[in-house]
Amino acid sequence: MGILDATTNVAQGLAQFAVRASEVLPNAAPNAPLEIDPGARARAISEKLENFCVPKMLNDLLTPALAELDFEIKIVQLKGLPGTPPGSHNVIQNRAGHRSLLHFPKEVLEDELVWQSVGNVFQRLGLRDQEMLILSEGLPATHPFFVGVGQQLWLTTFRVTATFLPWSYLVPPKPLAASDLLTVLPALLKLEDLITQARNLPPINKPTLEITMAEVTKIANILGQLPVFVDNGEEGWRIFMNQAGLDALVGALDLSGSTTTIRAINVIVQLKDRKPLPDRPEQVLGRFLRQVLEISGLKPDDGTQISDIITTYNL
Repeated sequence: MGILDATTNVAQGLAQFAVRASEVLPNAAPNAPLEIDPGARARAISEKLENFCVPKMLNDLLTPALAELDFEIKIVQLKGLPGTPPGSHNVIQNRAGHRSLLHFPKEVLEDELVWQSVGNVFQRLGLRDQEMLILSEGLPATHPFFVGVGQQLWLTTFRVTATFLPWSYLVPPKPLAASDLLTVLPALLKLEDLITQARNLPPINKPTLEITMAEVTKIANILGQLPVFVDNGEEGWRIFMNQAGLDALVGALDLSGSTTTIRAINVIVQLKDRKPLPDRPEQVLGRFLRQVLEISGLKPDDGTQISDIITTYNL
């Protein structure tokens, strides 16, 4: 089915719009850029866009949570069609597959030509045969033609299932706790199927790496700035260990140290050599660091570093 036929089908009941679409998309070739009048506007909008990556603050928010779910978020670079610029966007990926994540300027998704501007980008960058998540910083809703025209047109023409994700779902006025974010992300980002498929794949036997002292020091420097460890001395560490489910180890650990950072190094070195507890199969240090990721005052960049260490050393 051509773009003209698909547009006509999905715009049924919007007679004036369908007439306009049929006039401007005659005999569109599969690999030709979409053209429309006022196509110059829509085409100019879509062809000047190159960066479809999410803002850094959202990337920093998602990275540790996705790591907990065995996903990673990364940037993919794509070549454009001949004569058009390249582009980059994010993918959220695990062993079973991926979901593409595209961030558009607000004015594109609020415009009545959203169905064509977004379609131009799909065609220009060769985005086909996949599920796509689309969002824009601060945007609660798109122009109605995103749903009323675009979604069916893109599915028919590119076999792309495109879903708009309201910004406030991921960045609500009252920030979600890390545990709550882990609960809602699979549904919000359409990850449930990928999680199930990954669980059914044969396990990967990762080699056991010994965490380096450089990494221990990096973690200790992060912990040394957190009030939960700074303000209450050894008692603060005992309380935190209990929260992490490691209360059985508290009496066996040396919690001494002249500064919070030195104390943190001392504790981390002890935890990394401990065997998993009978009721908790994960590495003891990994359990501790995952609890650190729950601390509300943890900076996003520090959370990303800790998540990377957990992943690198299979903690």
